[in-house]
Amino acid sequence: TPTVSAPDMEIIIRDGLRAYAPGAAIYIRPMYWALDGGETAVAPKEGATGFAICLEEIPFRPDAMTTLTTTRFCRPVMESSVVNAKAGCLYPNNARMLMEARAKGFGNALVADALGNVAETATANIFIVRDGVTLTPVPNGTFLAGITRARHMRNLRAAGMPVEEAVLSFDDV
Repeated sequence: TPTVSAPDMEIIIRDGLRAYAPGAAIYIRPMYWALDGGETAVAPKEGATGFAICLEEIPFRPDAMTTLTTTRFCRPVMESSVVNAKAGCLYPNNARMLMEARAKGFGNALVADALGNVAETATANIFIVRDGVTLTPVPNGTFLAGITRARHMRNLRAAGMPVEEAVLSFDDV
């Protein structure tokens, strides 16, 4: 259960941002975790949720590039994992994907959903451009279709670039 309201979160974030230079590229990571799981220490009690904000300066590198390969690991589904949140429990699977890609000499992994369609990379949502149209996978409950993805789609459309959600195969990429 959230224990900090959105307006209070904004106050905390703005206070923390004062420690950084104006215009700095800051990654804002809100975090919640269970404080008390009761008898079993697994299922959190109502209202017993810890909260923190992590602010990290990560400068944007417009010249940054990477290489992609496929991975034998895939994105989980809602029935087996928390895929509708940026959940810490998903990071070990992403780390396996990245380590496999790096062992093969690549910088990142293109990841499939449980049906074998492209879901995202090991570290981010994916967008491709084909014939002047930006394509991104249809949200199907295997990856976080979150605020950053939505913002990119909104900004692309505002710039006059058509954006479509589509079922994408590895051949499409």
